[in-house]
Amino acid sequence: DAFAAQSAIGTIGGTVSVDVLCLAYFWLCQRFGWRTTLVMAFAAFIATTALWNQFALSLWPTFIASVVAIVLLVRLMPKRAATFSKTQPAWWDIPARMVLATTFVLLITGVADGLGPQLSGLVTPFPIFVTLLTVFTHRQHGPMAAQQYLRSFVIGSLSFSVFFLVVGLLLVLMGPLWTYTLATIAALVVNGLFLFFSKRHS
Repeated sequence: DAFAAQSAIGTIGGTVSVDVLCLAYFWLCQRFGWRTTLVMAFAAFIATTALWNQFALSLWPTFIASVVAIVLLVRLMPKRAATFSKTQPAWWDIPARMVLATTFVLLITGVADGLGPQLSGLVTPFPIFVTLLTVFTHRQHGPMAAQQYLRSFVIGSLSFSVFFLVVGLLLVLMGPLWTYTLATIAALVVNGLFLFFSKRHS
């Protein structure tokens, strides 16, 4: 429990690293293809993670820094009114996503113990799913659709940070069952509020 609670702090910081990757991909995909864009976005993720790892992270300062970073990053990602038609993906599309995602998850969880709680927390949010969805969206529907997805992802990452804030606060005190239940509820509430206010202002 103590290891997981400490890892939760790093995971909040790692969420910011993923959001920085999203920002880099958001702007670079207008000029480059998905391969070049992805390499440079990964470089941004690695650099941000390395920067976080230079500090002894504590829960509340890391969470507050993540909230400030998310707000700033969203402001740097203007809305895109992307329109695209439905296309039938290739037969290998879903199997490829499943294999790639599973491979990365097994790799990251396999090395977590050797990295220690802080660094394993920082790399836990390694952008597996956002990368897969962004690249496939970029290839199939173009850069503007990818930008629209990335902006929404960064906004939604606040609920991810809230989830791990609750984990960091309560796991040692309450154990995993109640902690993860409450963390899930908190994340759903935050996402629900975003959806409610976004619909009111749309």
